[in-house]
Amino acid sequence: ATHRRGRSLSEALTLDELENGALVISSATDSSHNLKKGDEILGATINFNRLSKEEVIKVLKLMEPFDDKVKVLTRSCLSKSVDSLDQCARNPEAVC
Repeated sequence: ATHRRGRSLSEALTLDELENGALVISSATDSSHNLKKGDEILGATINFNRLSKEEVIKVLKLMEPFDDKVKVLTRSCLSKSVDSLDQCARNPEAVC
């Protein structure tokens, strides 16, 4: 099953690379992702809990060339992150 609506992001965005290596949107023809000209692209999130096992495997295979740049988020990791944020909220002077 496909989850895509409208144009794909790769078709809807035109990117420019700045001298410092930053990737910036030079044009966006689809506003469904709230992206606009001038936004710097830092990353993207794929929610695997909304995909089938086969779709997740397909995405992971597509990402193989970039494995050294991928961070996998698990439920236990997310729970620890939320706990850390809770601690920061209770003690704003702490460095989080």
